[in-house]
Amino acid sequence: MVMAFGIFISFALQFLLERTARGLAGPVLQILSYLLVLLALHVFLTIYRTFRQDRPVIWRLESSHFAIGVWPAALNVAAAVVAANTPLVWLARALNLAAWACWALYMYWFLRLLRARPDFGRTVLGSAFLLTVSTQSTIVGTLNAWGAVTGLFWFFLAFNLLGLLFYLYMFALVWVLRGPKAQLAEWRPANNITHGALSISILALETVSVRYAFCLSVVSVLNVLWTLATVFFLVILGMELVLMRSPDSAGIPRFEYGNYARNFTYGMYFACTWYGFQNIEGFLARRVFSDGLFLALALVVLALNLWEGIRHAVLFFRAAGK
Repeated sequence: MVMAFGIFISFALQFLLERTARGLAGPVLQILSYLLVLLALHVFLTIYRTFRQDRPVIWRLESSHFAIGVWPAALNVAAAVVAANTPLVWLARALNLAAWACWALYMYWFLRLLRARPDFGRTVLGSAFLLTVSTQSTIVGTLNAWGAVTGLFWFFLAFNLLGLLFYLYMFALVWVLRGPKAQLAEWRPANNITHGALSISILALETVSVRYAFCLSVVSVLNVLWTLATVFFLVILGMELVLMRSPDSAGIPRFEYGNYARNFTYGMYFACTWYGFQNIEGFLARRVFSDGLFLALALVVLALNLWEGIRHAVLFFRAAGK
């Protein structure tokens, strides 16, 4: 939820405001950034209460538990949003430091899972790509909160490569070992993270390239990754449209927290494409996208976030009224 709204605020919403109400863009984005921090605080207080009631929950060694990767990712997105839209640099840095701690905890959990359940790949779902998302978000959060720290260019490139290696490993498990049939049989919105993880990998590498010295070889890598992300985006969109037309599609239109994974991935695809379009010379999207196409994609991201947000709010108040 925090990731989805944070990415939406930073890119698609900013794009729309600059074209419809430029004078209001700054104040609106600042207010929404503060609200995002409050939302993140509410979510993490809920997690803390859950942890106090059931301490082993964080160490549950099963493939579905990859979902805890949203913790470092959400903190990093919040850090980037706060750094970009508010004067509270200290808060952005505090959020980023907390994200680093959560990422280290997540890696420790993953290593324990590998040791205790080497066959976890037989039941793995799209949420496993959060291993990549959490890693790449750490780059984005750190560079936005702290700026380009001298001498760390190669560290961030290596960290980006680590995230891509995680991606290849999880892609082999999710889409090769289990295969498309198994994923289609128990479809989850988190399968969208197949392209969302690539999109945030692109944004992380773009951020490193902009903050530090730029090199042409990075452009080639970005173009390959962006092409793959676009293909996966369209293929999975097609899969979901087909599934929605099938008799067993009741789970896709229904609200569930996992739908925020879809919102995040659409917003992240817009983010990496728009950021590269603006800042990277030779970026392939400059030949493909136009302002009108960006506008259409931004409106889709807006519609998804409004739709899920309204449905979530209705269910929340309905439950509170019982």
